[in-house]
Amino acid sequence: MPALVKPFRGWRYNPKVVGNLADVLAPPYDIVNLAQQAELCLRHRYNIAHLDLGEPSGPGMGDPRRYQQAAALLRRWQEDGVFVRDQAPCFYLYEEQYTDPLGQSKRQRGIIGAVRLRDYEERVILPHEGTLSKPKADRLALMQACQMAFSQIFALYRDPRCQAEEVTDQVMTEEPYFDLTDGAGVRHRMWAIADPEQVAAISDALEGRQIVIADGHHRYETALAYRNEYRQTHGYDPNSPAERVSMFLANTESSELTIMAAHRLLERLPQGTWERLETCPTRAFALANLVVPAGSDAEVAQSLTAMLARWQDRGTAFIVYRPERRAYLLFTDRNAPLPENYGADHSETWRRLGVALLHDLVIRQVLGLSGTYAESGENVTFTRYAEEAIALVEAGKQEMALLLNPTRVDEVMAIAQAGERMPQKGTYFYPKLLAGIVLYDLGSG
Repeated sequence: MPALVKPFRGWRYNPKVVGNLADVLAPPYDIVNLAQQAELCLRHRYNIAHLDLGEPSGPGMGDPRRYQQAAALLRRWQEDGVFVRDQAPCFYLYEEQYTDPLGQSKRQRGIIGAVRLRDYEERVILPHEGTLSKPKADRLALMQACQMAFSQIFALYRDPRCQAEEVTDQVMTEEPYFDLTDGAGVRHRMWAIADPEQVAAISDALEGRQIVIADGHHRYETALAYRNEYRQTHGYDPNSPAERVSMFLANTESSELTIMAAHRLLERLPQGTWERLETCPTRAFALANLVVPAGSDAEVAQSLTAMLARWQDRGTAFIVYRPERRAYLLFTDRNAPLPENYGADHSETWRRLGVALLHDLVIRQVLGLSGTYAESGENVTFTRYAEEAIALVEAGKQEMALLLNPTRVDEVMAIAQAGERMPQKGTYFYPKLLAGIVLYDLGSG
């Protein structure tokens, strides 16, 4: 059977042509808004956003011209030497040094390689949350037109022996391909590993691992769809690049991983929502009025999130925030019984997840908001910044903010290994991997 993870001949930006790589790399497509897209495209004529997202004033998502233009632009950049392909197959070591929301300095490090695509049912590569159809259709159309992957899927595996790190620690003593700091203060470094002995050692260290997708479920399922279409047209070829996808693989035992909370913002609340909250008809949660401290939105946010963090060791807590500095604490003890009809077909780990409790017991039962209301994307939006959530409520742009603690990495691994999925936006891994650091060629591997 082909190896699970292999090196590949990546396409990389040529600094002699593009200059400062900080000007041509970008955040992943799914966290870039329209204003950021415009800024990235204006920042540099060769910014990866021109390919990954297109021009803000150009054809939009779903328009065939959008994907045709990206393919033509990619070919031109390749011909002009904007991208240069590695002569030998490589693994790529990528590290991000950053400060987490609590002010702690951390390093997130992993190996980028070509991972053999496996259906979820095979239990080799596991998801932890659901996906939407619209983003997958867009990514598939772009992949079909360009036959190139512009960014990596972020995935996790567990190796207490840290075998790959025995190689990467040596590699990090060498000069990196790039060393840059982005606008958020995150330092990014990457090395190409082509030495045959080191490549073989890394491949062996990753063989047989169970991989959990942390970030990039849409891209993984797009790659599966691309592979299946390729098989229908060309037949099965185990050596085809369409049988693989490029992934960043981080060992949970060595990489310092951070998950940020995705706070919920609600608008268009049905009449009587606040009254339902105050009567708290479900016994799963106790309700307490909070005395919100005076201060700026940032100071209030810091105080409220610190309160949530203190509760984390005792159970599950949420803060419901409403205009004019009013807030409630919803809390349940770790060992408190949960309603029997809640999550009956799920594991106890899933039933105790903060984000699952929030959607099923708070949004649906306490607030009485239907699944359509909660899942349409029109009434519920997300932000990882509590300060922004509070500011939007105080400005009258949102009616309610639901603040929660972040999901833990061990919970993500447990949910995936149990064959379950979290509600959407259950995790926000930070920092994100930059798009454009190395491109995976689906046409020739």
